[in-house]
Amino acid sequence: RAEEVFTEEELADARAESRDARRVGDIRQIQLALEIYFDRHRAYPQTSTWAEDIVEDRIIFRVPRDPLTEESYTYCQLSGGKSYHLGVELEGESRALESDKDDVSVCLDGTDPVYDVGP
Repeated sequence: RAEEVFTEEELADARAESRDARRVGDIRQIQLALEIYFDRHRAYPQTSTWAEDIVEDRIIFRVPRDPLTEESYTYCQLSGGKSYHLGVELEGESRALESDKDDVSVCLDGTDPVYDVGP
């Protein structure tokens, strides 16, 4: 049985790809929580308190953070609570970038390699 040997670069690429997959999953989880919040309140949460709002509303137990930096994902409420922009910069190429919003707002430039969503 031959053992596969991976280079440091291959391992680093695999780790980055794994973190990117988690980021996309996190953004989708937050997006769902934001939609539930909107259904309950007829507005998306304020930019300054969005993470606390979805936790206090018992929609989500803990708001996910970036797996590498532990920073919060970028969110801003738009249009007086009728819309929002949420996203994160990915480390590498991802198929998810083919179907994201690619929007530019006051809080986020969603052009690739940023994975961004809205309502």
